[in-house]
Amino acid sequence: MGAELEWVDYHAPLAQELIAELQAEYVIRYGGTDGTPIEDGEFSPPAGGFVIARWDGGPAGCAGLRGHHEDGSGELKRMYVRADHRRRGLGLVLLRAVEDRARELGYRRLVMETGL
Repeated sequence: MGAELEWVDYHAPLAQELIAELQAEYVIRYGGTDGTPIEDGEFSPPAGGFVIARWDGGPAGCAGLRGHHEDGSGELKRMYVRADHRRRGLGLVLLRAVEDRARELGYRRLVMETGL
């Protein structure tokens, strides 16, 4: 069956479950969670969005497009693939989905903060 994508509300229970898993992974990798403040609506249309990846029907990962920065760029944020679904190309599928959405919204630049 493979990957299926669904754009959801950032506050949806499944989105929050995946984000919590991502934050727990940050603690293991970096010693703490991502403390970047998130304002309500930053991952919502018309300026942003949040996508869930499912593999064979089950949740496998997520990624967010955070709305406008001062320079008119968008930001890829909260990108995560569950450990048992890695090495299947889901990261690339999620990245392309966010890039496509960013283009649809008129962003000319997409930024992403990565690990240390």
